[in-house]
Amino acid sequence: DKEIIEVKIRFYGRAERILRNQTLCDEQKIIDGIDDKRGKYIEITLPVTDFEEIMTIVLKYGEESEVISPETFKEKWKDKIKKMYDFYIENNTD
Repeated sequence: DKEIIEVKIRFYGRAERILRNQTLCDEQKIIDGIDDKRGKYIEITLPVTDFEEIMTIVLKYGEESEVISPETFKEKWKDKIKKMYDFYIENNTD
């Protein structure tokens, strides 16, 4: 059996409005909050056995999403963003 890991992700703006009414998994928990700089958000906590599926959702919402925990997931998220940025910069012909 794979280990179950609890992840926390915040969604702002349009993502907050969309995901407020969606169920990512039956065991998810949603809390509301306000960030001093970014405004209103929802924080979704849910169990996962690997990060790939939830990573797709986080990346889908771009700057309107923020991984809170665990730190291992947060580092993988940052690494994906950096790889996308590096690819774009290296392949930009403008």
